[in-house]
Amino acid sequence: MLKEDLLKLVKATSTAEQKYFRLQFNKAAKDPEYLQLFNLIVKHIPASTQELDQLYRQHCPNSSSLDNHAQYLFKLLSDTLVKLRIDQDEGFAQYFGILRAKLFAERSMPSRALLELKKIGKQFINREDPLVDFIRIREELFLLNTLSYPYMEENELIDLQMKAKSKLRMLRQLHEHYSLYEMLSFRLGSNSVISSMTDRNLEDLMLSELSIISRGYTPIFEQQKLHLLFQSFYFMQKNEYKLALKVFKQLNKLFETNENLWDFPPYDYLKALEGILDNLYTMAYSIDMRYFLDKIHTLIELGYPEHFKLKAQQIYLIYTIKQKLIDGNFTIAKDLIVDMQKSKQAAYLLVDGEKHAELNFLASIIYFKEKNNRKAKQHILQALQLTVSRSFSMLHRAIQLFQFLISYQLGDTDFLSYEIRNYKRSFKHKANMLRSEKLVCYVLNLNPKHLSNARKKIALTKCSKVITQIKASKEELKLLKHYDFCYWIEQTLA
Repeated sequence: MLKEDLLKLVKATSTAEQKYFRLQFNKAAKDPEYLQLFNLIVKHIPASTQELDQLYRQHCPNSSSLDNHAQYLFKLLSDTLVKLRIDQDEGFAQYFGILRAKLFAERSMPSRALLELKKIGKQFINREDPLVDFIRIREELFLLNTLSYPYMEENELIDLQMKAKSKLRMLRQLHEHYSLYEMLSFRLGSNSVISSMTDRNLEDLMLSELSIISRGYTPIFEQQKLHLLFQSFYFMQKNEYKLALKVFKQLNKLFETNENLWDFPPYDYLKALEGILDNLYTMAYSIDMRYFLDKIHTLIELGYPEHFKLKAQQIYLIYTIKQKLIDGNFTIAKDLIVDMQKSKQAAYLLVDGEKHAELNFLASIIYFKEKNNRKAKQHILQALQLTVSRSFSMLHRAIQLFQFLISYQLGDTDFLSYEIRNYKRSFKHKANMLRSEKLVCYVLNLNPKHLSNARKKIALTKCSKVITQIKASKEELKLLKHYDFCYWIEQTLA
């Protein structure tokens, strides 16, 4: 586990961070063994811990335990990255300043500690972080008490106490809002049973969220962001994609007008842009996607850490490919997949396995379209493996159904019959199958390749009625946005 985390940590470092780390610890005539390990990972980029073990034995045959060096390297590298973040991120700098003030207070320098806290308050006056502000004010009150409130009037003390109380009120509101947003995210997640996500579950959350807004809340950036995030994902779950897009655009405007309040790196802004692109893709608004793809590309070009850039590149690549698929530009989409395989594939896997699964799914769709079923199968199996822990997510279900289509085209009927039975069994007492899932399984069990044209026509007539109902259902759209299984059925039975 530690070696796996070490691989992630080293691979997510930028060139500048690697150079800084080497300068910090490369002071001996010969590189220490932990630095040799670091250079080995950077140079060879091992895809797994097994490959790392093999490389280490080859290049450092006389070295002692790899586990010990990995543990020490992980500690040194993580400490170095934290040190760098203090200079880059105002949030880190605030916490560091508070810790430094506590150190001064412990070493009998309360006046110095008080000066440090006041400096933090002035330096980050425009940063809205009620938790840090509360901790800072509380420490300041403690130090003033230690110094017997020098040159301080009673009304000044009360004013400082009221500021702390105000920050606590903000924290409580934020906690309530975060709790609702987290509950919504949990219920939307794949580990919760899909069939339990009833309208009443959603309405209860929405009413609670409106209650927070209606009773009055401090309109700080974080609170407004949470409100719009909650609303947008609520409308997405309700399949009200136009309303969700409208809220997402408000969220994007909020971010653009408050750039000074972004986190470092701005993962929440990236998530908002991803939500917008997902809505536009679902509604097949290809032209509108370009504007928000450019926004992500701008984030990639800015000086954010490597792990953020890789995540942004994943999202940018996924939705660029999806945009090309909407437009029917399969050749360009395939070129993007080939370029990914040559360059960033291993790094993408470490950043976000589910996004990497989606990229493999898109690759499989492209090769399937070209009738290169062997290549399509190779990619769909990788996608399936990466999403197996999220077995009830719509992405995993779409991937598994698509694997059935590939197996059908390859003529692997015995395997297909077995997998379809397993697939149906997996829903027992857990979730309800969608009509589109049932229809795909039904058509595959018919084995259209061995049907006469007359029987195909009868089957198509029967399926057409169900397909009409499926296309009218917003719930079915959650699955069909990944791949149009209805179109495949119509083409297969035609």
